[in-house]
Amino acid sequence: MFASKLDLLLAIARRPRLAELCTEVESARGDSFRPDWRITDQIEFSRRPTAPDPGIVLPDDGPDMDLLERQIRTALQQPPGKAVDLAARPASGPACGGCAAGPTAPDLPSRPFWRGILTMMTTSTQRLLELSAAAPAADGEDLLDLLREGNVLYHQGLQETHQATATRLQGLTTTDLAATADAAKVPYDATRDHAEMVLLLALAEWDMTPAALAYSAMVEDAARRGISLLPEE
Repeated sequence: MFASKLDLLLAIARRPRLAELCTEVESARGDSFRPDWRITDQIEFSRRPTAPDPGIVLPDDGPDMDLLERQIRTALQQPPGKAVDLAARPASGPACGGCAAGPTAPDLPSRPFWRGILTMMTTSTQRLLELSAAAPAADGEDLLDLLREGNVLYHQGLQETHQATATRLQGLTTTDLAATADAAKVPYDATRDHAEMVLLLALAEWDMTPAALAYSAMVEDAARRGISLLPEE
């Protein structure tokens, strides 16, 4: 899974609770996200005036995040399953001329924990585009795995868009909400309450993003090849 420094800074700013949890792992294990990238440092960079604007900040205050936090803290009370040496290794090549080169650290995180964290922190847009690019060469169970991950990220992206839309449209009058729906080409229905219209507007906005369009194309292509997440009747 590929993530640029910009994407990582955006993800940290958007999910501060998850980022702080990563720092607990770094501190407890003496490990780092990458040999040259510590989450602790990236948090500081994300707070600088020159850092990218996250746009939205997710509170991560649901039961899933509470469970993840408890599981990680419980695991950190146990000895590591294997030696932790990634943070101590050079990012590439030997540190001194003429000395023997030790094992070269990978440019990207390869261990299960950091892979999982990267999936959570990478923007939905970037990862969905990656999945869409990989789908044409995949088949069978491999393609199903891509579809499953894409489905989760699609709904995560929709949730983020919904939260941002609800904040943006908070306090709008019925007349203004109707005008907003008209501008977005979303049919306004007076029988729907404010929350329902906000959800419809968020869905319309999200479905026109490159990530959502890429996921839809991936699903349609898989269906043409006879592969779908929907159970066969």
